[in-house]
Amino acid sequence: MTRIVASHGAAGTVFAAFDGHRNDDFAPYVYRSDDFGATWTPIAGDLPADAGSYVVRESPSSPDVLFLGNERGVWLSTHGGGRWLRLKNDLPTVPVRDMDVNPATRELVVGTYGRSVYILDVGAIEEMVDSVLAEPAHLFRVPDAREFNRQNTYGSFGDRFFRAENPPSGATFTYYLRDDVGGDVTLTIRRPPAEPAVAAGDGGATKASGPSADAGGGDQGETEVEGEVVHTLTASGRPGVHRVTWDLRTRTPRPRRLGDPTSPDELRRVPPGTYAVTLKAGEHAVTRTLVIEEGWPERNYGRVR
Repeated sequence: MTRIVASHGAAGTVFAAFDGHRNDDFAPYVYRSDDFGATWTPIAGDLPADAGSYVVRESPSSPDVLFLGNERGVWLSTHGGGRWLRLKNDLPTVPVRDMDVNPATRELVVGTYGRSVYILDVGAIEEMVDSVLAEPAHLFRVPDAREFNRQNTYGSFGDRFFRAENPPSGATFTYYLRDDVGGDVTLTIRRPPAEPAVAAGDGGATKASGPSADAGGGDQGETEVEGEVVHTLTASGRPGVHRVTWDLRTRTPRPRRLGDPTSPDELRRVPPGTYAVTLKAGEHAVTRTLVIEEGWPERNYGRVR
C-alpha cells in the first residue's frame, strides 16, 4: 500500500492506492470504501494498465474530483473514479510519488521523482461538474487578486544569476464555452456604482452590492451589471476551457493628483476593492465578483496539510 487517505467530507469514506512495481506488477490498484474499510470498490477504471498507482487525493471542496499520481504523471477524475483524464499543462512525463491540494489557495501541489515540484490552480477543475459542462457559457469562480509594489533588490549578477519565470501577475479569469460562438468573447470589469472601490492606501476592500462577494469569488449571475467600465479584455470564443490574465491596469493613466506617483504605469493601476466581471459570449452573459487586495497578505497559509 502506497497511500490511504480519508475523505474530507464523507464519514466512513476512504481511498487507497497500491503499487506492485517491485514485483514486476505495473497495473493500477486504486480502491474506495464507504463503510470504514469493511468493503472496497476498485476505481482504477481506464487508467493505464502499465503505469502503476502511487498516490490518490480527494478534492477538499468537491468529493467527486480525484487526483492520482502514477509513473507517467497526474490523472484526474471528476466522477469519483472509474473515468480518468491525464493532466498535462506543461507537466512532463515523470513519476509522481506525492501530491496534495491546498484548500486555502485551491492549488494542487505535485511532488515528482526527479523533476522538482509543480503547482496547478485547480479551482476551475473542482467546479467542472456535468451541469456546468451542459451550460453554453460558464465563468468559474474568480480568485482574489493582489497588487504588489515591485522592486528589484538584486544587483548586477551578469550570467551568474538564475531566476525562474514568475506566474502571470494580476487577476486570472477561467471560462468554459460549450460551442463555438463565432468570434471572440469579452470580459468586462466594472466598478459597481453603489459602493465604489476603496481608495488606494486605505488597506482594504469593500463588498459589492451587485454579485455576491463571498469568499468563494461571488455567485454567478446571468445578466450584465451596471457600473463604470474599468477595462475590457477579448479572448478566444472556441469551445473548451480558456484562461486569461488581467494585469490590474486600465488602458490609460488616471489624472495625476498631488502626491500621486509620477510613473504612467503606476497611474494605470486600479485601486483595491470589489469589482464585477462579466463574460459576454454571443447572447450569453455571466457575471462574477472580483476582489482586489493590496500589499503583502496578512494570513499565512503554511503547510498544505
